[in-house]
Amino acid sequence: MGQDMGGAGTSLLQGIGLGCGDLGRGTWGGARQRGFDAAAKGFLEKGIEMARKASGGLQGLSTAELQAEIRRRSGKNKSLQRRYEKLVTKLEALRKEIAASGGAVVGGGGRATNELSLVDSLKKVLSGKTLGVSQAADAVLATGYMTTSPNFRTIVNQTFIKHRNKFKKVSRGRYTAV
Repeated sequence: MGQDMGGAGTSLLQGIGLGCGDLGRGTWGGARQRGFDAAAKGFLEKGIEMARKASGGLQGLSTAELQAEIRRRSGKNKSLQRRYEKLVTKLEALRKEIAASGGAVVGGGGRATNELSLVDSLKKVLSGKTLGVSQAADAVLATGYMTTSPNFRTIVNQTFIKHRNKFKKVSRGRYTAV
């Protein structure tokens, strides 16, 4: 496969699918090709070394260096975990303080949990009644149903459409439980 550059250069170029003689065979010859091959070898080796440094890759490290890196990251992880636990404790104390003063935490990020599903809550509210979508949404919320949705009326409407076997459309926008 062309001329031998020896050592790392040959394996480096062959690793990317190029042999030394492949870099211009038939158009360049002799010293000119060897000069090009040497420049390509230097460029590729420097580029790979720079990529290792830039990406923070671990492939060039010895086993001892890898073990040291694992210990370093493990220690940092433990430190972050302790900080997180302290912050959670402070956050819970703050939530209790807000609740004790009669307030509620807005945007807790958690999903609301209800005793009854929305379908069951709607069936309970609509039994024996015919209500519009907005009225049904308000009635469900009045029973204590919890939601964080800013578009709860739309969700109620989608529930009516999805569960046609449980809700009957009496007229435009008005439903009752089956």
